[in-house]
Amino acid sequence: MGHIISRCKALDSGSSRTTLNSSMLDIRAGFCNADPITREGKKIQMTQMLVIPMIPVTILIILIATNLASSNGQQKILLESQSIVEEAGSHGEMIYALQVERAATALYITDGAGIKNHRLDQSYLFSDKAIRNVSSWHHSSLMAANLKVSIRKNRQRLLDNNLTLAEDVVFYNDAVTGFFRLLVASVKDTPSLEAWHKLLAYRLLVLANEDYSAAALLGLEFFHAGSLSSRQRDEFVRLGALGADHVKLSQQYSTDVQRLYTQRYLNNDELLRTITAMRRCFTVVDCNATSHTSEAWMTTSVAVTDVIGDIAQELLLTLSTTIDRSLTSARLTVAINVIVLVLVVTGAPSITFLIYRMTHRIQEYAVGLSEKTKELRREKKKSDSLLYQMLPKSVALQLKLSKKVSAEVFNHVTIFFSDVVGFTSISSKCTPMQVVDFLNALYLLFDTTIMRYDVYKVETIGDAYMIASGLPQRNGKRHAGEIAGVALELLDGIKVFQIPNLPEEKFRLRIGLHTGAVVAGVVGSKMPRFCLFGDTVHIASSMESHGVPLKIHITGECKAALEDLGGYMIERRGIIEVKGLGPMETFFIDGKMTRRSVSRAYAPGGETPVMDILQQSR
Repeated sequence: MGHIISRCKALDSGSSRTTLNSSMLDIRAGFCNADPITREGKKIQMTQMLVIPMIPVTILIILIATNLASSNGQQKILLESQSIVEEAGSHGEMIYALQVERAATALYITDGAGIKNHRLDQSYLFSDKAIRNVSSWHHSSLMAANLKVSIRKNRQRLLDNNLTLAEDVVFYNDAVTGFFRLLVASVKDTPSLEAWHKLLAYRLLVLANEDYSAAALLGLEFFHAGSLSSRQRDEFVRLGALGADHVKLSQQYSTDVQRLYTQRYLNNDELLRTITAMRRCFTVVDCNATSHTSEAWMTTSVAVTDVIGDIAQELLLTLSTTIDRSLTSARLTVAINVIVLVLVVTGAPSITFLIYRMTHRIQEYAVGLSEKTKELRREKKKSDSLLYQMLPKSVALQLKLSKKVSAEVFNHVTIFFSDVVGFTSISSKCTPMQVVDFLNALYLLFDTTIMRYDVYKVETIGDAYMIASGLPQRNGKRHAGEIAGVALELLDGIKVFQIPNLPEEKFRLRIGLHTGAVVAGVVGSKMPRFCLFGDTVHIASSMESHGVPLKIHITGECKAALEDLGGYMIERRGIIEVKGLGPMETFFIDGKMTRRSVSRAYAPGGETPVMDILQQSR
């Protein structure tokens, strides 16, 4: 349409009378302004009136159909999520029932009464009900059938006094593990992100209950044996901490968990005080087992797991209610779309205005999408920048391309280790913020210095600094000279470095260098790091630890590499004993034969001098 209108305007803008008349004839005879008098013109005009309104009508019909498909897809996702929630609830109930029966059975065995008590009967009824519920699900029906047979045999062995505590725990642990795998699988397949967060919180609560239940069994062992071994006490503490961590992690995925856990557990002073006292008793070597009873311990432990189980069930109930409301909303959306579609087909005159508004909204959406795309690109640049700070650029590019980064051997590498002597003493005289400030200033000096050399910063831990040359890009024989240049310049810089709040104090840097072969590779998946391995790293670290403040301590290998380059003043230190390596002859670098008072005071390309950098850092 825009092209046709512009063509019509162009035809109307003739300069001469002849051209104007010709243009008017073209307009009358053309598509833009058909002559309504002629028969042919009427047909064209009718075609315009019929076709042009049908364009927005057709577009709107397509949009409504797309919306209907999207709403139907949303309904499908919600129905699938609802099914997964119900299935997860059945698995969680089954796991909790097995935990309760395991605890009741263990109490029965450890008490040694030989009499089937009310707690055991109640746990049997609870487990049987849970098995019936979980049997209705396709993924767990076979496991439920097998469990039904196995649990009957286990119960009979218990009544026949033919079951030990260890055998009982192994049986129920295997059953719990099987159903927990099903729970994990169902949560993993959740199509809705919101439902996935809630189900993940639910799964963590179930896992926390398992940790606390396992700890409760160790408590029964305490009452049965009168004490716990050191290993058992450690395991008891570990399970308690693990359960608390799982509860805390679940709160990050659902604020409802945090609220309910505070109301029902943290604010329950009596329960919290009782369970804390009992747990503390188990971790003390000389605690008297008779200060509590196994029945009281199990009652308190079950009360804790009941609270967490109730929170998990309420979380599922809230999620199910939310999904039901969303389903109602989705069905309402489908009904509205159908009504609108009927109105569009039967009310063409009003469709034009609706199309205009919809087009306007689509344009707004496109603008918003463009802004989001730009924002995404900016964030990608930031993430790339952070990645390049963590890893060498060549390695990072391979990881971004999903290529496997294999470990690589670098035969000619020089390693630099440095440490600030007396750092702990100086830090003790400063506030934490002052420590951070002068460390930032110190690292600014280090980082600015190494930027002028062919070196790679490997690690920074506190006041320790590790760099290497000759990797990840090999540089021939220059690696030793590059590291030596950095070391000499840092010594010059550290001598004039001032701590803002302690001007009378001076940093004394201890540096160790070694040249040799290393293996380098990327270690870790969540937080990958480019790490170096080999004796070369150990020897370089030993050179630093056996070094002298304000001296550059090097090995014979590093000395030989520097002598190949020439231009360095090297002093023999003597033979020292290095742990794990034996006696080694070591040396000091006294300087460069042609070095000025402050080496490389200005960086290539007009960079800021070291002195100015130090002034700026203050």
